[in-house]
Amino acid sequence: MRLKVFVLLVILTVVSIDRGMSMDENSIPKNVHERAGKEQAEQAFKAFSSPENQLRRYKESDRIKKDVFNLPDSRQTSFAGGKPSLSSERIYLFVSSSIPQRTLRNYVRTIADLDDPNIYIVLRGFIGGMKTVAPTQKFIGDLIKKNPDCVGECPSYQVNTIIDPLLFRRYAITTVPSVVYVPFIQMDGAGSEGLVENAAVSQFDTVHGDAPLDVLLEEINKKRQSGTLEGLISKLTVIPTP
Repeated sequence: MRLKVFVLLVILTVVSIDRGMSMDENSIPKNVHERAGKEQAEQAFKAFSSPENQLRRYKESDRIKKDVFNLPDSRQTSFAGGKPSLSSERIYLFVSSSIPQRTLRNYVRTIADLDDPNIYIVLRGFIGGMKTVAPTQKFIGDLIKKNPDCVGECPSYQVNTIIDPLLFRRYAITTVPSVVYVPFIQMDGAGSEGLVENAAVSQFDTVHGDAPLDVLLEEINKKRQSGTLEGLISKLTVIPTP
């Protein structure tokens, strides 16, 4: 099984510190520089999170993808060799390694059975950071193997699986699993569909929840009444449960 991995972006994880502990104000001298330090930290974070800086980092990671990994400059590059997308519709399934593997494998199998090139499984970033891609390769490889006990060259499900924190940001995804349905997307160039300059989107629907894919799509289609979604949902009703 040959896996292709590409780098998109390093993201910043902000850890909030619980300040709920009580403390005697006289026990420790007050830091007179605390306010200035907070302001500088906020300014630094805003600068890091700015669209200009995110775009610069995306371009740099795209360069790494081509120069280091020798991968084509295309948003369609995927771990599992999924099909290129031809339609103007998109279904993004946002996931993370925190979701139980059984749940993720069910999603992978379902999407592979649907055989729709417009469905993408999206991860926010590399497992353990960008220093090495091996943990992410193994994680995805284990998910797409048809037989989880297989070792070596193993038959795998064909799905589009990408790493793109810009998609997480564009659709304000803060919880997983989440599904976003885009009824129409106009591509203006190659690269992340999370960048406005690459992909124009006028409408989209989002649903969150740990539920089978057909349930999530049904929830979206209550409002959208999409023929595409109706067709996928109908197809899922005849696919045997794993």
